[in-house]
Amino acid sequence: MSAMQWALLVAGLAVVGLVYWYSRRDLDEPEAAETDDPQGQMGLWDNFGDQFDEFGVGKPRVRSAPGLDEPADEQSDAPEPTLVVFYLVERNNAFIPGTHIHQSMDALKMQFGHRHIYHRIKEVGGVPQEVFSIASIAKPGYLDPQEADSFSTPGLVVFMNLPGPEHPEVALDDMLRTTRKLAEWLQADILDDQREPLSEERIEALQRDARLSADPR
Repeated sequence: MSAMQWALLVAGLAVVGLVYWYSRRDLDEPEAAETDDPQGQMGLWDNFGDQFDEFGVGKPRVRSAPGLDEPADEQSDAPEPTLVVFYLVERNNAFIPGTHIHQSMDALKMQFGHRHIYHRIKEVGGVPQEVFSIASIAKPGYLDPQEADSFSTPGLVVFMNLPGPEHPEVALDDMLRTTRKLAEWLQADILDDQREPLSEERIEALQRDARLSADPR
């Protein structure tokens, strides 16, 4: 992997860290000043943002919701949330034009919204929820379609928490197909959460984790 690609991956980790910082800021704001998001979407930051390590990456810890606290032995069968991350890095060490990114997002029916990035949305009980999200690998991660003509980025980060609003195996399959299609259209390489080329072995491990998330028995 080239020095530039390593630098871009470090930048991608910084993006996720910035996401963490935003989530902590939101948690510190008074309830009356709650989200200015016009779509009212619940995002990764709202659900799990204060549960990552100091770098904004890693395995989220289980957090009980108000009014749902139960003894630990009664929650032992509940699957722990798992963060799934893919990186898309331009394979020629060049920058991906914003117009190409937004055209691809539209074709894949990704929705622009919360935190100025793209999401796969699933409605649960009439409420839109984010299955997985896509941001720029460069801080602050924004992918604003209104800036498409003047924007470019060296790569993208695709991330999701399992379990989520969609069945884990279905969600992972959708995330993989979407990432592969983006890699094809944007001439990018896919890397896993360890910044290694995404292998079939890693995919099979993720699929096993998804099955466990769906049925921990």
